[in-house]
Amino acid sequence: MLSKPVPGEDLFVYLAVSNSAISSALIREELGAQHPVFYTSKALLDAETCYPKMEKLILALVVSARKLRPYYQAHRVIVMTDFPLRSILHSPDASQRLMKWAIELSQYDLLYRPKTAIKAQTLADFVAKFTPSAEKEKLVNQRKESSKTDGTSAEPSKPSDMWQLRVDGASNQKGAGAGVVIITPDGTLLEQAITLGFPASNNEAEYEALLAGLRLAKELIIKKLAIYSDSQLITNQASGEYMAKHPRMILYLDKVQELLKAFPTFTIQQVPRAENAHADALASLRSALDTQFRCSIPVEHLDRPSIEEIELIDTMQIDEDPSWQDPIIDYLTNGNLPTDKSEARKVQQKAARYYMLGNKLIRRSYSGPYLTCIKYPQTLEVLCKIHDGECGNHSGGRSLAQKALNIGYFWPTMRHDSAEYVKKCDRCQRYKLIPNLPAEVYHPQNSPWPFMQWAIDLVGPLPPAPAKKEMMIVATDYFTRWIEAQALSSTKEADVERFIWRNIICRFGCP
Repeated sequence: MLSKPVPGEDLFVYLAVSNSAISSALIREELGAQHPVFYTSKALLDAETCYPKMEKLILALVVSARKLRPYYQAHRVIVMTDFPLRSILHSPDASQRLMKWAIELSQYDLLYRPKTAIKAQTLADFVAKFTPSAEKEKLVNQRKESSKTDGTSAEPSKPSDMWQLRVDGASNQKGAGAGVVIITPDGTLLEQAITLGFPASNNEAEYEALLAGLRLAKELIIKKLAIYSDSQLITNQASGEYMAKHPRMILYLDKVQELLKAFPTFTIQQVPRAENAHADALASLRSALDTQFRCSIPVEHLDRPSIEEIELIDTMQIDEDPSWQDPIIDYLTNGNLPTDKSEARKVQQKAARYYMLGNKLIRRSYSGPYLTCIKYPQTLEVLCKIHDGECGNHSGGRSLAQKALNIGYFWPTMRHDSAEYVKKCDRCQRYKLIPNLPAEVYHPQNSPWPFMQWAIDLVGPLPPAPAKKEMMIVATDYFTRWIEAQALSSTKEADVERFIWRNIICRFGCP
């Protein structure tokens, strides 16, 4: 029996995937009991069957939101899952497909919580567990065969929720690198290759790999972690059996112990190099893997060692006004949202286009580079360098804002700030071309409109013409330069009056 939700209450969604289909169940809770609201399912296409299990889970959530749009728009939906879906959607290494899904899901009020025990019996049969990996199936089959030969019954092994972290570092003449492999409890692999842009020994490369793996595991909010490395020195120093004596090793060890505090349960173990071949291949990416594999493996570049940090200067704390970045950073790092539902939905929609890179907020861009988000007074410094710096050409407001985008900076009011900055530039106001300004100096006009003022003059004597006409009277308009002329045999007063009456007054009016 399906249940009708009450307006304003929270709904819960459970996701399940298999090799050929994905499904979800939307439920509500009432008096401690779970009641189903609706079910969705979809058969995977041939291309979709090749998706990793993480992407299949996100696809199941997207399909559920598309088919049950009215429920998602009217209620806050809590996604019950044990996998870090929110971290993957906002990861800087997310693919274009995940970015599109993240933007599509940002319009809904979604929260992600770890999955607890399902009380409804109808959902117990619906939510499917992940199929075990091939290695686990082999182990189960071997145990069954051994139990048959021994005559004992094989007990089913309980699924472990321990995540595995395998790290390795390498240093040679071509440079230094590190490899990180994270294996989820269901067998999904997360790979990360790191190239070091500074000279490092083999032990330093091993420590860089361990630190990178711990940082990645911390971002995924992993609680139980098993760390494996083929370096005896690193594993024994991290576990406390060996003592670090070299100054750089002491700094690396302090950094590792600081990151290990974020994991309630963890183990560190040394394994043979043959069992750590995957991380070893990622560490030696330049020589061990072909070029065709590099495009599918995320590669990170470190410009300086992890132990070299910027020295902090003792300064007095000054209160700052709330920045536009604060609610987005708080949601991406801690998952906190404003109490107002409309404001919370706006923050979720905006956060789909951002991700955190260390302590910096980065905005995704489709056509250009990813944009670093800045705030005042950094915005003023960027505009100053672009507008009137060494390569500045004192461009206008719109051009200045577009140049800041092309360089890789973003803040919401950049177009308004660019226009205001150009208005305050002294050189722009002093030497800027004025629109509609003539190329020459204006010349004053004696006549404001046509045929208002005439100039009259007598020309002659000229060579005799028929009727003994030796003189000529000429009248010229000052505005249009129109000419009226007539030949005369004499220049008496009556002849001039007759010419003015006939050729000027009668034709063009009284001047």
